[in-house]
Amino acid sequence: ARVCELSQRRMTSSSLHDLLPVKTHEARTTVAYQLRVTNISQKTNKPYPDASKSVLISNILTLLVTAASGYAVYFSAQSIPKLQKYEQTAEKAAEWSSTAKKQLWDTRYTVGAGFIFSLFSLYNGLSFVLFTSSKLVFRNSAWALVLAAGSYGISLYMRSYWNNKAKIPMLEEYNRAIEDSTQVAKALDVLVLGWLVVAPLKLFGV
Repeated sequence: ARVCELSQRRMTSSSLHDLLPVKTHEARTTVAYQLRVTNISQKTNKPYPDASKSVLISNILTLLVTAASGYAVYFSAQSIPKLQKYEQTAEKAAEWSSTAKKQLWDTRYTVGAGFIFSLFSLYNGLSFVLFTSSKLVFRNSAWALVLAAGSYGISLYMRSYWNNKAKIPMLEEYNRAIEDSTQVAKALDVLVLGWLVVAPLKLFGV
């Protein structure tokens, strides 16, 4: 009986000795797997540096476009009160001359178009920076192209009228209004390029 007991103990100790490397290997495998899963999750949760840089560049460009829109709004708003000083005289002249009447309305239309569109561009620029959504990439990109086309059209419209305007001696405010309107047209030219650059960025969700 004592011999059988000793043999059983030897068998048990040998079996434990044989199983020990297997258990150790399994433990090492489990730890390695957990470390690998942890590393993968950390890499997955890390923000992509390229994506964050793209968003930053997109926001900077959009802010520049917004600043150009604000520049156009400023000069357009400056020209309106200057032109209003001569509006009564222009209205009296328009009663007797169809040419004077056309000039009066062309002045109103071009200045008004420049002011309204510049304000609209300013609003959209701020909206793109503050409220834009990556889920609306096609709409955002298409809208930026619409703004570029609008900037181009309004700029041509203003230039067709104000570029042919000669300054009149003794009418300082009117002459300054011509300069202001020219600045608005130049700012709109910048907006054309700016919105054309922003459009593809918005298409890629940045």
